[in-house]
Amino acid sequence: MNNNLLLALKNSPFLFLFIAEMLSQVASNMTNFILLLVVFSLTNSNTAVSGIMLAFLIPAILLGVLAGVYVDRRDKKYVLTATNIVRGVILLLLMVFNSSLISVYLLTFAVAAATQFFIPAETPMIPLLVKKDLLIPANALFGIAFYGSILIAYALSGPFLIYFGTQNAFLILAVMFFAGAVFSSLIKRSSDIKKKSRESKNLTFASEIKIAMSLIFKISNIYHSFLMLALSQILILVIAVIGPGFAKNILHIPVNNFPLL
Repeated sequence: MNNNLLLALKNSPFLFLFIAEMLSQVASNMTNFILLLVVFSLTNSNTAVSGIMLAFLIPAILLGVLAGVYVDRRDKKYVLTATNIVRGVILLLLMVFNSSLISVYLLTFAVAAATQFFIPAETPMIPLLVKKDLLIPANALFGIAFYGSILIAYALSGPFLIYFGTQNAFLILAVMFFAGAVFSSLIKRSSDIKKKSRESKNLTFASEIKIAMSLIFKISNIYHSFLMLALSQILILVIAVIGPGFAKNILHIPVNNFPLL
């Protein structure tokens, strides 16, 4: 398996995709955690932190299926590149407009909306870039990168904010998104990608949405997986919401030290 992991990484298009994912996922998760800390520092309110979580979640509810269908009909390389650029620009705006709660909510909503188009463009790229015998190690690398990015982002978000300050933290995260866009743009297009894009256009947009919703609710394995994923995300978000207040009022430690602890 180790040799297969190395073989997957020797594939230049996949390597560029892997690096783009690492940069983008770390930046995205760290942005989310830093925004929680920023909002709590502005308000000292768990209710306000709940508001930022709603700004994360509402785009997923409104755009999740729509974004998936839209991305499936487009060249995913350009979707990855564009969404990273958009998120980088929004982070630059957060450098300036981070002292107003309403501005933070609106910009967080915008970042979350762009992320809904980024997520379904990542993993479907793998079968188009690596051979069939390398699909398992390639997906394993992506899984490691995905969960590793959450661990890295959560552990480092507090120290990152303490060391660099709010403005510089958002600037560095914006640079990471832009770097992710560069690596996404380096992925070599293949005839398979173009063929898939053409095939998806045989169905109407509304038909694809109907099929997607039908698959979710009619196939038990998909429905159960969907439900378990939703419940696990809810638990994580509940912990995230109460975390800053718990750190300050119960543990009596600086809020920025809580993620590392």
